[in-house]
Amino acid sequence: MATTKKSSKKLKFADVATTVVFADVQKCLDTIAAAANPPPNAIANSPHGTFWRTDRNSFVGQYVNTVDPLNSTFYVYLDQGVMPLNGPDSNTTQPACMATIKTWLSTGFH
Repeated sequence: MATTKKSSKKLKFADVATTVVFADVQKCLDTIAAAANPPPNAIANSPHGTFWRTDRNSFVGQYVNTVDPLNSTFYVYLDQGVMPLNGPDSNTTQPACMATIKTWLSTGFH
């Protein structure tokens, strides 16, 4: 009878693969919008409204540069502080959200 040897290696957080899905991106964009324009009128004055509140396929088809995802206009505008309009720089105020969106775009935007 064969015995199996248990691994003595402890699993570290960095060893666990985390998949970022579109719902995570939507939550981040909600957070960024709310930080720029606190509720109840968080997005009322935006020319584009809550453009991310659609299904994943529609969002990708309209807003993601599938050839070069990190050059998608919405991401570039967030990254460069152009969007949200008159809002705080998302890289400074929401670094975790920016990292989440970047990961989603970099890993196939599932």
